[in-house]
Amino acid sequence: MTRLSFPRFSAVTLAVLGGCIALAAVFLAPFSGWERAWVLPVGFLLGLGAAYFAPKLSGLVSNRTSLLIVLGATFFIGLLWLAITRVSPEMFVKDFSRQFETAKAFAAGTPVPEPDYQAVFPHLLGYPFVLSLFFRLFGASVTVAQGVNLFFSVCVAFLLFSTAKKLMGQTAALAAGLFWALLPQHFMLLSLVGSEPLYILLSLCAVRMFLLAYDRLSGVLHTEILVWMLLGLVVGLFDLVRPLGPIYLLAFILIAAIFAPVFHRRWLHLIVSALAMIAVYTAVTQAGAALYDEALDRPAARNGFGWNLYVGMNRESAGGWNAEDYEVMRERLDQGLPASEIQRLFRQEAFERLKERLSGFPRFMANKFTKVWSQDSFTVYWLSAGMRDDSPLDIRARAGMLSALCNLAYGLLLGCCAFSLFRQVKSLGEGFVLPVTILIGVVILFLLLEANPRYHYAGSAMLCLLAAGCVIPKTNSSCGVTER
Repeated sequence: MTRLSFPRFSAVTLAVLGGCIALAAVFLAPFSGWERAWVLPVGFLLGLGAAYFAPKLSGLVSNRTSLLIVLGATFFIGLLWLAITRVSPEMFVKDFSRQFETAKAFAAGTPVPEPDYQAVFPHLLGYPFVLSLFFRLFGASVTVAQGVNLFFSVCVAFLLFSTAKKLMGQTAALAAGLFWALLPQHFMLLSLVGSEPLYILLSLCAVRMFLLAYDRLSGVLHTEILVWMLLGLVVGLFDLVRPLGPIYLLAFILIAAIFAPVFHRRWLHLIVSALAMIAVYTAVTQAGAALYDEALDRPAARNGFGWNLYVGMNRESAGGWNAEDYEVMRERLDQGLPASEIQRLFRQEAFERLKERLSGFPRFMANKFTKVWSQDSFTVYWLSAGMRDDSPLDIRARAGMLSALCNLAYGLLLGCCAFSLFRQVKSLGEGFVLPVTILIGVVILFLLLEANPRYHYAGSAMLCLLAAGCVIPKTNSSCGVTER
């Protein structure tokens, strides 16, 4: 295969893998065990139909009007949802109530709750620290936290619009932003005191910075290095809130190496730029870890994923959280073991679990994939647990309807993703390369680590970008990140 054909072969391969992810999520949905999960395949078919006619929307509104529509829809739909729901932090799932209490502690300057536990998972401190800055200004309350989440969500919509416009044009930008604004899962999550809106915002900042760095690859070396160092900074900050930074670093390097057309003449630029990015990323994460040590008043773990890998290899729980494994965690915390040692022990035992039971591994992976990617109604049940009695919308009474709505919309998104891949490959476009590469990394990661339906939110922005390509006219040949 010639040098010129290899990027195209790589793009088609990525499209096939992306299509397999979307189809697997749909076909496995009826086996997920979630109520009304069958609605997801129905949404998928509706998405295919909608995507077929979507290009007719091309050019209907101006760029400024499109952006105002996206930002307005994200803000007012989110605000309406927050207005008709009431939740209590005391009734939240533990993960959310802990983050709320930690943010209050940071704002008040008091010791953080459960320091031994949080030292094992120091990234849990990232979102509460940011939230505490707003608590100091406006007071510590769920309402303030929800308002901050809404602000982050609007920023996400803006970055999705900007990124999709860069990759696929104005109409795709409008579609990406509306997917974000209209999908129930996105605005429902605003009610919870969780890190999702913040880390999605930081991940998109990293993606947008990468597109800027990509455009500088054929320029002056010191300018390239500076921009890639800034990229490392953004990815490092993202990693301190949700430890997915290595996936993004690897995706950025692979895309630059394969798709930048000038690189057969400028490999030195890529190597130096990539090393600069990694160096800054490492410095930021280490500095953040030192700050976490100080906040916790004890050493935080530097080698994560031990516990999540250990749970992820538990066949009996299909790789999900379970009381037996958690009891082992509590025992080690009670023994006073250092956080890094706890992670090391779990990582070692995770590999032992894997080696002991290699038979049936493909089925095990399929079960984990189904748990993470084949339903989108998990927020409904968390909100049901945290709902206050004075909530205008009775989430518990309408949990079934809301669950069906979430899965219907998620299926529609996946249908648009599948059609987008087909249309872009057929038209020789490659705007899907960046979102699909990152999405594949996220899928692989959670095939190995703990399986939780909440974790597929890490790929939600990439799905919006990918689905937006369904509006590209058939004659469009936009090349996405490969366009110079």
